Amino acid sequence: DQDLLHQGMEMRHSEFFAHKAQFHNVIQLEDPVFTSHVHLHYRLMYLKDVAITRYLDEAAINRLQSVLACNIQEVLRLLLRDCQSPPGCPSSPSSFSSYSSHSLVGVQSNESLSSSCFAVLRERLSEDFMAALFLRELLQNLSKLLQQQMLEKHSIFTQIKQHMILLELRGYLDGTSAAVANWNQVFLPLNKKAEEYQERLKEILLADGAETYRPNPLDLSGLPYPTPVCVAVEILNTFAELQPQLLRQAFFSEAKSDAKQESRLLLLLAETLEKSHSDSVQVQVKEILVKVVCSPVMELPEKDEIHMLFYDKGVMDRLLQTLFLPLNADEMTPSDFHRLHHAKQQILEILAHCVPAHKHRFKIRIQKDRVPIRAILASLRPTFDKFLALFAVKFIRACISLKDAYVDKHLVQHKVLRPIIWMLKEEQYAVSLFSSRRQQSSLLASVILDCLRALAAGAATFAAPQAPCHSLHLIEFLFTDDFCRHWIGDIQESMRTTGRRPCQTLQDLHDLYIQFVAKPSLCASQPLHLRSPQDYLSPSSRVLSPRSGGSGARDFFFSGSGLNSSDAGDGNLSPHSLRSSLGRVIRRDPNVSPLFYAYM
Repeated sequence: DQDLLHQGMEMRHSEFFAHKAQFHNVIQLEDPVFTSHVHLHYRLMYLKDVAITRYLDEAAINRLQSVLACNIQEVLRLLLRDCQSPPGCPSSPSSFSSYSSHSLVGVQSNESLSSSCFAVLRERLSEDFMAALFLRELLQNLSKLLQQQMLEKHSIFTQIKQHMILLELRGYLDGTSAAVANWNQVFLPLNKKAEEYQERLKEILLADGAETYRPNPLDLSGLPYPTPVCVAVEILNTFAELQPQLLRQAFFSEAKSDAKQESRLLLLLAETLEKSHSDSVQVQVKEILVKVVCSPVMELPEKDEIHMLFYDKGVMDRLLQTLFLPLNADEMTPSDFHRLHHAKQQILEILAHCVPAHKHRFKIRIQKDRVPIRAILASLRPTFDKFLALFAVKFIRACISLKDAYVDKHLVQHKVLRPIIWMLKEEQYAVSLFSSRRQQSSLLASVILDCLRALAAGAATFAAPQAPCHSLHLIEFLFTDDFCRHWIGDIQESMRTTGRRPCQTLQDLHDLYIQFVAKPSLCASQPLHLRSPQDYLSPSSRVLSPRSGGSGARDFFFSGSGLNSSDAGDGNLSPHSLRSSLGRVIRRDPNVSPLFYAYM
């Protein structure tokens, strides 16, 4: 490559293949055709990603992708057909699906040979770390197969499930497998050398030699190998993405063979979520649990069984135990603080997915462990944490969106909305210090306002007498609780004093409170009695006033209803203001005839 030579860089491909690239026969196949296809796949990938990547156009890339797809399909067919059982290795034959013989066109399938291949893989997986890398690469290539190649894909997944290969990953997660000892002996020293190489590279780049340094694109000394936990979680995440039903069946079969009827693999995933120092591992564990437990396409028996494993067999208890652990930066190392902090965020996101998916189960858990208020307090103690508060408010919003009377009463009983309004007040004071219009809001304030909008989401159904007004309990709490009432008044007053419009979400909630709680709607059978504007204005001044008898709340209500404080200060209203104000106040009354507004 002349361009690289001008830059003082040289890529010696022959030397790389002769001394660095190595082929590992993990499942001990001696078929030369299978080996040749594997070598061809590696070389094509090397050409596409390394050798000529700067000279490929879109048409050439598509052509290479097509060749790679055909080659990997042939590799999978040979893997299902020509898996020879090595000497001394036990073979565990299993009933291969009837459709697998039709997928091998022109080739006779051998059940014992195909099953022995995966039996070898399971045995090697518990001893050799390279077998885990092989399984990860196999699943990643399966995910790239087209829709026309689903038969081979499902055959591979069925073999993995029948041989219970995924259960061997338990030793990777808890560190008891011989493959973990193999990784500590062989790959851990290489990772330490890679860290030393990266430190030396940082010193070179920060020193004066940064301008003369030229990297070697084929030098892999600074690339560490993944840890056993990382590889195991990647395998499970890929399996959950492609075949979540088969992964759930693996959990079920494990629980049936356990004395306590527990799935140890699920429990280890919940434990890994807390103990792993890798953010990517924690995120993938969260994705696995959400895909397996909260899938909307499960049938009823399968749903009941996975819910029993998740809620009754210790998985949810393990997650809540991690969520309620104390988080104190002064008493923890920075790495431990970040690990637990990120784990709590992922757990709150899991709970937010569980609320709409497991309504009955989660209502029982709310009563037992007081999850909403403890989730909010986890972000407030010992110090206020905005990032945890963000995920906690999302979880509370999911609880409110259920529109369940039992959940709403629980939120009112434990005053869950009080710390949320306090957060909004603190955010309002913080962003008011900025002068730029772009910085007059924050992500936490937006999430809190979205949570409050969920209270008024069913406002259109409140007008129907037969509609259940579940969220009215929460709306009533907002304007009857002393703290919430004062903080809402302070928020609106501070926005007015800074020249901004009052919060429309809080104004809408207050209108709902006036219309359906403080002033219940009239029955359809009763005649309509019009009241004076003072009758409608007086409750708001009592409800929204930060201080009893203050004028700030009166100004706030008048600004929202279209009245001026000077017009209503002495109780004398002009006919025009009386007409417009009365129309605004009662425009949401369902018992008012549309003809009434026409004459206003």
